[in-house]
Amino acid sequence: AFLKVCNYLISKKDMKFFTLMTLFMKKRKSLLTKKHIKTFDYWVNHYLFGWWSVDQLCYRVLSPVIESDPSLYSYLLKWSDSKNYLVRRACLVSMIKPKRKLIIHYDYDKMIILVDKLKNDKEYYVKKGVGWVLKCSYLSYPIKTEKYLRDNVMNLDRGIFRYALEHIENPLRKELLGLKYK
Repeated sequence: AFLKVCNYLISKKDMKFFTLMTLFMKKRKSLLTKKHIKTFDYWVNHYLFGWWSVDQLCYRVLSPVIESDPSLYSYLLKWSDSKNYLVRRACLVSMIKPKRKLIIHYDYDKMIILVDKLKNDKEYYVKKGVGWVLKCSYLSYPIKTEKYLRDNVMNLDRGIFRYALEHIENPLRKELLGLKYK
């Protein structure tokens, strides 16, 4: 019954109701399980209406669910192929764990597959999601993320690259920026 109420709230595509629903879901951790992934998948594919709705749904609902079961990676892969740019953004943002500092608490290799797949997306908010994932991954996987940035400096959009560097401190940040603009 609780999920039916949440479904009603999210179906309104109104930010106030949407926010209320995600806050309700966040408090009901017992529902944030694989058991309800089909409902969450439906929400992702039918009720997102702006980048802010993606981010709220991901932080409060999807991230804990996706993190709880590695088999749910198949949903991230499916979402990455969506024609809807908001769904593609959700596949990225769902890997970000909301802590005091946003981090990636997800398998690095699986994350990079999605980053590589979406780094050339034409949509601004998907590119921003790619940069955000890389930025957050630096906090969890600094050596691997630095190597990825070095290896892909010429393959990454300028905005993605600069966003990815936000958690990297000088002098490394300046060095990496220098690679981009040689």
